[in-house]
Amino acid sequence: MTEQVNTTTNSDEELTPEEEARLNEVHEEVERLRREAEQLYLKRKRINKRNKDRSRAMETRIAHLLDGSRVPSSGAGALKGDVVAPSPLGDFLVECKLSQREDRNGIQHFTLELPWLTKIRKEARESKPRRAFGVVVFRYHDVRRGDYAVMYLTDLLRLPRQSFTQRPEHTVDVQKKSLDFALPTLDSAWRASYTDAMNPSEAICLWSDDMYVIMRFDAFQELVHVEPTEE
Repeated sequence: MTEQVNTTTNSDEELTPEEEARLNEVHEEVERLRREAEQLYLKRKRINKRNKDRSRAMETRIAHLLDGSRVPSSGAGALKGDVVAPSPLGDFLVECKLSQREDRNGIQHFTLELPWLTKIRKEARESKPRRAFGVVVFRYHDVRRGDYAVMYLTDLLRLPRQSFTQRPEHTVDVQKKSLDFALPTLDSAWRASYTDAMNPSEAICLWSDDMYVIMRFDAFQELVHVEPTEE
């Protein structure tokens, strides 16, 4: 004799008032989370667009200041870097970066990633045609004279207008892959006499496996300026 299994449902089964209340709470919470997720998505979309617009504006401005040209799609294709510009040594590559955060006191910070420096140097060497050198230019947003250039010291010493005769006074021994610069700390190295473009006391030297120099962008601009040829 086989046992019969009752598969019928109890049509009289209903949610208790407590279960109904809990179900309504869950529905309301799901709707609240959906609205919150939608708002966060739209906010992230606005931030991404703003950052993309700022990056494009910076690249265009730096290209103009260096008498160069902006690389389409920010180097995503065969052409690398964000900007290609002329120098006395030949065309060079520029990677543009914007400040990423403010602390609770409203002070802007920029985290310099050392792999950026080795990457732009490598891309300059491997570009076709080969570029003379690579530079990272970073900016503190909405700050007057807020642009700085970072380049390999050996490349800097090849430029005819440089006047380094000694190791810069301000030296940072970098034992990690990134370095955080608060704007007032970095700016103090130039505050006394920023008009003397390449006074060694106005540069900060980063030493890791190689040596790099941070300088104000206007000082770098003077170094790479190419005088127009007379016809």
